[in-house]
Amino acid sequence: MNERDINIQDIRNSASQQTYELREMARTLSFWMDGVHCPSEGQNLEYAVRSYLRRRIPRRFEISTGFISTLEINRQVDKEAKVTRKVSRQFDIIIWDANTFPPLYRADDFVIVVPESVKVIIEITKTLDDDKLWGDLEKFEDLYELYSSERQLFRPYTAILSFSSKLTSKSKVQMKYFLQYLEKFYLFKSTVPILFRYGVFRNQRLQVYPVALSSFLDSICILDQGLIKGKIESVGSKSVIRYIAYANEPNIETSFGVFERDIVLHLSQSAVEAAGRESSIDVYREFMNMTAQGVCGSLIIEDWEDILPSLNVMDKPSPITHQCPKGIPNCSSFIGADFADDHPRPAMYIEEYSKSNIWAFEQHSKNIFACGQYSKGSRVNWWRLFVFNEDLNKSFTHCYKIGTKSFEEAIKDIKANAWKDNQKNPR
Repeated sequence: MNERDINIQDIRNSASQQTYELREMARTLSFWMDGVHCPSEGQNLEYAVRSYLRRRIPRRFEISTGFISTLEINRQVDKEAKVTRKVSRQFDIIIWDANTFPPLYRADDFVIVVPESVKVIIEITKTLDDDKLWGDLEKFEDLYELYSSERQLFRPYTAILSFSSKLTSKSKVQMKYFLQYLEKFYLFKSTVPILFRYGVFRNQRLQVYPVALSSFLDSICILDQGLIKGKIESVGSKSVIRYIAYANEPNIETSFGVFERDIVLHLSQSAVEAAGRESSIDVYREFMNMTAQGVCGSLIIEDWEDILPSLNVMDKPSPITHQCPKGIPNCSSFIGADFADDHPRPAMYIEEYSKSNIWAFEQHSKNIFACGQYSKGSRVNWWRLFVFNEDLNKSFTHCYKIGTKSFEEAIKDIKANAWKDNQKNPR
């Protein structure tokens, strides 16, 4: 047996090699295709990533682009089943189990596959900014409906991979910014209430580690900046999702190396489980995670069950976000409040708090909740108003984009059925 001691720098160099290799493949493709009539540069990057990953993943899986589709029987109508076809938006990279599940349709690298076959979904972009991140997160919203309760154990690992970002600040600042964006999206901008996301997540029976996060994005990798990873964490008697941001060290781009190991490990675990064997721990991956990158911040995606009982959660020195691990900065940007409908002065604290921008929750009746942003005491941008059925944990009827209209006017319109169903999915 040959043995050699390795140090942390060796591990970092190894993790960086994958980034350099992928970047070189993209540069070579760009060199030969520059000025040639061909698909967009974004598609060229997709080709490069697919080609790279094909050499890394277990053979039972294939890498394609395309859609996820399924049929659902909704109810009986005149003694006949009403069947609904659901189709996702197109994803850049779908890694699926071709050994077990045949595709619904296939033409070379393009496929339409069933939800149970998909193991990893990756959206690729050259440069990540707010609009691109928003669009990708909205794409992944489709998975909430495609993976109903009985399919949660099949939910794939989901990720966003970018070659760079438009922000000009340092890596640590950039990664904290995107970390906070995830918080804003899931708590305030998504059309799926966080209450439902956690409801689905906590009903799942976790059997394999690492496991794809039910109803949440798993990771964001920016090659020249760093990596954001989601993990399951226990807080009291409940499990919550914590996102941790890692920043590349100067001149050492380890983000893609760690990202790739997570994907390969997830696929390897799936392959081992499909073969009926016990999974093993990838020591190399665990060691690389510990040594290759520095943690620059983390936050927990809050649960409405924790937020709503509070009448005033405004004090930044005592944020609602749970305690972060020792030595990791808390990057939460949420300073919010809920005001019960029987409060003597609803929203008075928010409207009188003018020191900074505030992301807030408000309760306006037993089954009507609002969330959005205040600036200097006034509501700004688009607010979302969720109207629930009586059982808050099961379904909601509509999500409305109400703008700067008063809550009283908005609620009156809703009760009068004045708004149309096409406002259910606002942006």
